[in-house]
Amino acid sequence: MLIDLIETNTAVVSDFKVRDEEAQKSSEQHNIDANFTNAINGVKQTVTHLCGVREGADFEETQEVSKKIAEMLETCKMAIAQRHVKAADTARINGMNREINGALVEEWKTYHTGKTSSIREILGIARNLSGAEATSLISDINATASWNANVNDVIRMTEALDEANELIGKLELNDSIVEFLKKMMEHRASLEDLTSDVLEWIEKENLKKRIKLTFGQ
Repeated sequence: MLIDLIETNTAVVSDFKVRDEEAQKSSEQHNIDANFTNAINGVKQTVTHLCGVREGADFEETQEVSKKIAEMLETCKMAIAQRHVKAADTARINGMNREINGALVEEWKTYHTGKTSSIREILGIARNLSGAEATSLISDINATASWNANVNDVIRMTEALDEANELIGKLELNDSIVEFLKKMMEHRASLEDLTSDVLEWIEKENLKKRIKLTFGQ
């Protein structure tokens, strides 16, 4: 009887151990699924943001990044089609998403610099002539220097660039005038920089009393 009792209890303990392992596995799978959901939300955020930026500005990612996005979406599709998502799937998707976002950060930086640097420089010069308007436009343009900038801010940046071009057009700042004003700001302007175009513009804008010349070293 004692042997039977031991065998019976051993069987019960073994059965409990199996059920306990299955419960742990279910809990582990639950965590895997939760992490996978977060990964998918991250992918959705990346793609949604990219689409919004592309609509709000004339930005377009490179073919290489576009290809990587397609690969990431295909990986997501294959993972979802499985009966059980694996932790490795989540890790792979997160890695691909980080790589894509890293590339987009650099591509947006290049785009933003090329799109805005010259206008921001001219606006910086025009700030002394047009006051608050130029300052506000510079602020709106600078607000989107980061890839993670809000899509609404990107749309505003596009509008600000158009408004900046209109403002610069009203000020009639040709290259020689911009160069003169830049030298003035850097205290490098001399009489040689007062070309006929610059003198005509100074006269037209009634700036004679605001511009002062000094002897240099």
